[in-house]
Amino acid sequence: MLVHHRESNIHQTKWLYLYLVMTYTPTIRYVARSTISEAKQAAWLAPIVAMVLFIPFLLLIGRLMKMFSGVSYHDILCKVFGKYVGKALVVVIILWLMILLGLYRRYAADKLVNTIYTGTDMRLIWALSDVVLIAMLFFGLAVIARVTKVIFFLLLVQVIVIALAALPNADMGNLTPLSRLDVQPLLNGAGKVMVVNSYLAILLVFNDQVTTDNKLYKRNLAAGGFVTIAQIMIIAVLLSVFSWGVAEQLSYPFSSLVKTFMVLEVVSGLEAFYLSLWSLAEYCLMAILSYSILRLLKGLFNLKSSVPMIGAFVIFMFFLGEYISEDIFELMLFSEIVAAPTNLILGIGLPILVYIVAKVRKIA
Repeated sequence: MLVHHRESNIHQTKWLYLYLVMTYTPTIRYVARSTISEAKQAAWLAPIVAMVLFIPFLLLIGRLMKMFSGVSYHDILCKVFGKYVGKALVVVIILWLMILLGLYRRYAADKLVNTIYTGTDMRLIWALSDVVLIAMLFFGLAVIARVTKVIFFLLLVQVIVIALAALPNADMGNLTPLSRLDVQPLLNGAGKVMVVNSYLAILLVFNDQVTTDNKLYKRNLAAGGFVTIAQIMIIAVLLSVFSWGVAEQLSYPFSSLVKTFMVLEVVSGLEAFYLSLWSLAEYCLMAILSYSILRLLKGLFNLKSSVPMIGAFVIFMFFLGEYISEDIFELMLFSEIVAAPTNLILGIGLPILVYIVAKVRKIA
């Protein structure tokens, strides 16, 4: 009964809720800061420019879901590229997802140690969070999807509240001037946006557990539109309050924004609400990445269930998170130099290659 529950399918709508929550923490941590660094006062337009690539990407993912309905990403890769090349690509994706997971574990612990639990050993935070992570992985995708859906609506309320709280201190002049000189910086900023938008490809890992209907493409586009609007709102709020010169110097600009509200006594208790939801969204992201890795390992080794691997996997990630970097600045540098380009290659480049090869070989 438990195995059946773990392997139960979810509808595409819930699948997209997973994606929406996955993009939240990297948007407020990475996209906001990196686009402002690249495009300065015009950064709020970067998600719009990114839509030129994002819309075809959303349609491509929808096309792959339709072509390989009921087939996992592991099996898709083996079917399109052959067994040996396919499994080699699966190994590369597993390593990529493990690095991403290690980064997010370290980011999450660093944020808590430097905000709420000052001076606390990171290993204690990891150990406590791993208990929750193991429980979510044990019960499978259906439970992760339900929890994520609740978190999504709470995050939606949070972003709206923060945007409204920012209005009294907003200076719309910080969003201008705009000129033709902003074109190249905006293109660079759009690339930073696509680093996070590419996370939709990760969810192909459990494509065999997703049920779709004739609204598949519309739902993908709607989710993409929502992500874009959220990114514009977050970047615009930061720029309007701080200006680009201040925002690009902050390690966690959105956190600094919320702290500013507390100092000005704009909204009482907003920081605790914000940090709590940020942490929950981060752990949902880590649960999705962990589940994806376990599903790939299951396919790679032809296992009937991934449950026996959960304990060993979490222990391994515990140590990986500890040794992946020395401090937050090294972590951010690694994210920019290594993780971001890898996201674009495996998150966008690989699905495009899969589609092209599948068409050439007339597969599916």
